[in-house]
Amino acid sequence: MKDDLARSLSRTPSCRPGEPSDVSSVVAFLCFPAASYITGQVVCVDRGHTITGFYQRRMIKGKKMRDLRLAWIGLSF
Repeated sequence: MKDDLARSLSRTPSCRPGEPSDVSSVVAFLCFPAASYITGQVVCVDRGHTITGFYQRRMIKGKKMRDLRLAWIGLSF
């Protein structure tokens, strides 16, 4: 598990785990009048994962196949 966390953090620009306050700060901002013009958007609070272009790989019949990029990126191959 420690290796998984280190690997995940190495793929993010922030290089730190997310905190509940990271998400709650975005939620609080969206509740203020300053955010009243923001409608119908997906706000990614993901430590920069979406900008890295990281995708999963899986084994299919002994071959590595490119899997779908993670759903939050919204792309598929």
